[in-house]
Amino acid sequence: MIDNGGPVVAFHAVNYTGIGHVSRQTALARYVRQRHADITPVVMSPCAALREVADDLPSLALPCIPDVRMFPARISRAVDEAIGSALAALQPAVLVYDHIAWPALRKVADAQGISQVLCLRPRRDPETFLFGQESPAPTWT
Repeated sequence: MIDNGGPVVAFHAVNYTGIGHVSRQTALARYVRQRHADITPVVMSPCAALREVADDLPSLALPCIPDVRMFPARISRAVDEAIGSALAALQPAVLVYDHIAWPALRKVADAQGISQVLCLRPRRDPETFLFGQESPAPTWT
């Protein structure tokens, strides 16, 4: 387990091509780390460029789950077991999904009792979208 004396928050980014999702999750992870030094953010993704994008943040490369649907059930089970082992080792207090919660990852997180959050990013001003008017941005506490 990664341990700096506080909880681990895992940020999962779906990425098949490109680095958009992992870049957004990395930005959130950095935001959390800057404001809460006791939290260890870990970025998880199948993105080939994960290590480069995450840079100094802890990161965990995951298999690309949608690709395993083409393979026999035993490969899908192996992927589920790998994800389960990774989450068991990290012991995150919270798992933050970007855009999509992979069913296999969600199933394992549910089984381990991990709190889960889905981060949706509308393609417009989030403040106006969420609050319906100009208002102060929400703050992390």
